[in-house]
Amino acid sequence: MIDCKRASEFITAFADGELERLSREMLQEHCRNCPPCRELLEDELRVKELVRLHHVPAAAPARLERAILKAVERASLPASHGVLPLLGEPLNPPAASVSGSGATEL
Repeated sequence: MIDCKRASEFITAFADGELERLSREMLQEHCRNCPPCRELLEDELRVKELVRLHHVPAAAPARLERAILKAVERASLPASHGVLPLLGEPLNPPAASVSGSGATEL
């Protein structure tokens, strides 16, 4: 059994679906026997539902969208251009090959 302090630490994670099974079960058991914590949990769940119901996604400003697309376009330039696409700085190729080092290319 958990106490009210621990239960209050679990409530948001529970409402977000982020609790592991054991923690979730402990919180549910506690809330069955503790009206104040049950009320906190119900309030948190209501808030999450209201936010979900009334959330209106906002579109990015056209200027920001153009800037992002331009940056992606510059980042897509082949390496032979010799510049760091987003910063416009010259590339300094490594002195030795790192082939087989287990490094992952982006």
